[in-house]
Amino acid sequence: ENANPHSDALHVVERWTRPDADHIHVETVIDDPKFYVKPFTYSRTWVLGKPDEELQEYSCSENNVDKDHLGFGPGPIRPDGTRGYLNPAPLPPAVPKAPEK
Repeated sequence: ENANPHSDALHVVERWTRPDADHIHVETVIDDPKFYVKPFTYSRTWVLGKPDEELQEYSCSENNVDKDHLGFGPGPIRPDGTRGYLNPAPLPPAVPKAPEK
């Protein structure tokens, strides 16, 4: 299995925001006191495509030869709680938050 273990106590909160006209952001907080000592957060930001740009096919299981740019992969959970590739590529810089109105 390549998923994070969870129990019937799992609680997930997703917060979707639009920091500006060209980005969409999700922050996910995962809390499961039966499996994890504290909640953890996953966040990701997408950039709006250009008007004439078409969606490109992406397959996460076929012919992935560029593993350095992928996130944590499958594998056993290590004693420090991590799993997957030992040295994943660094994440891009965070998108600044839009000013409050």
